[in-house]
Amino acid sequence: MFISSEGSLELVFWNEGDRNWILNWEAPQDLCETYGTCGPFSVCNSSVSPICKCLDGFTPKSEEEWKSGNWTGGCSRKKELKCQRDLNIGTPAGSAANQADYFLKLSQMKLPDAANYVSPLDDNPEGCWDWCFNNCSCIAYSYVDNIGCLTWFGEVMDIQSFKTSGEDLFLRLAYDEVRDNTDRRRKIITISLATILSSIILGAGIYYAMWKRRANEQESGMDYVWPRLISFTNTYTDK
Repeated sequence: MFISSEGSLELVFWNEGDRNWILNWEAPQDLCETYGTCGPFSVCNSSVSPICKCLDGFTPKSEEEWKSGNWTGGCSRKKELKCQRDLNIGTPAGSAANQADYFLKLSQMKLPDAANYVSPLDDNPEGCWDWCFNNCSCIAYSYVDNIGCLTWFGEVMDIQSFKTSGEDLFLRLAYDEVRDNTDRRRKIITISLATILSSIILGAGIYYAMWKRRANEQESGMDYVWPRLISFTNTYTDK
């Protein structure tokens, strides 16, 4: 048993006939179990491809590396946090930038490593939110039953997404992300409604054209049948 150059623990045995080493067992078998596979501010999900995805509000640090399947560089924030702007340059009162940061809920997650346990005045989910919200360096939190308030600073690493179980992780994002997501949803809804309306109009047009054609065919048939019916009636009457 030894550790490979990729960091996997491997159990091998020597095949005397082929005179080479045969791999018998390897761990981890799931790449998401390898620490740092997706880098900071990203989530790993072994049931999808690619397995790594930037968290909402983040983008790959290197698009080239990300597309090549090297995700270890991770992701970086798209929008600067409001509290960071306040600390760096200040925020004009009454401006759009004055809107507060918010926390995005990520469900069914394996929580990041290097968590910090804190004891807020109110030991409950709301108290945990309040503690993290009022500390700009707190970039994420999770309130876990029977454990309490966990917080993260700096970068978050080793997050996994599960189909079942897992914990709720709340990630701090800039208010601008709310506006961008809202605008994006509005565009999607508008496009969807326009597509549906166009389909209805097109369907109605096709139905009307078919109905009109059938009506014309029936009318043409009556133009042929009606004179013959009159002729037949006159002939019968003359007799």
